[in-house]
Amino acid sequence: MNINKDDFKDSFKASLPIFIAYIPIGLVGGILLKASGVNIFFIFLMSLLVFSGSAQYIAASMISYGAPISSIIMTTLIINLRHFLMSSNLNMVIKNKSPKYIIPFGLGLTDETFAVNYEKYISGRWSDTKAILVNYMCLFIWLASFVAGSFLGNFISIDTYISGFIITALFTTMIINAIKNPVYILVAIISIISFIILYNLTKSSLIIVISPIIACCFGLIIEKILNNSKKKGDFLNE
Repeated sequence: MNINKDDFKDSFKASLPIFIAYIPIGLVGGILLKASGVNIFFIFLMSLLVFSGSAQYIAASMISYGAPISSIIMTTLIINLRHFLMSSNLNMVIKNKSPKYIIPFGLGLTDETFAVNYEKYISGRWSDTKAILVNYMCLFIWLASFVAGSFLGNFISIDTYISGFIITALFTTMIINAIKNPVYILVAIISIISFIILYNLTKSSLIIVISPIIACCFGLIIEKILNNSKKKGDFLNE
């Protein structure tokens, strides 16, 4: 994979909003994990292998309450199942790549890197080199922030309730960036409503995976209807 100066510059520019979000999340997450009794090596290892704010924050909370390892692993696995959905979407724009590219790329896949890369891909101004650079620039900032947070944890303590506000703020920012597309807004609303209804009915953590799938299905149907209407209109105008 050949990386030139323009690739690095474009990837850095695209990643900058994510850096701004990741630094406070990583610092606070490192402090919380340190307060939960996790040492710096395992904080680094978790940040590298899990690379998920919501999963790591929940893991910190479960560790502090003395939850069994099996429950922590299963919970973080369920939370990260949404990555299958994101990967299937990216598979439509990343073509003919070997496992030597796909496996390292998948390690750096998060909600934020998916959102940035997918939007850039469909705009037609993106390459696989820039996409993987975004993933690993963000992973580097994530690791550095969590490690720095673990050092700060020796001097600072933070109540675990603050983590919910940080994650909510991050996802709200991602939704705001998609406001330019009405279909994205509708998908976000459907996802929220379906999650509230299904979670109240089932009380299952799997709903965090199911509700986005339901919303995306509705989004695909709506886009298909809109595209068909547009084609029909273009045909009548000819």
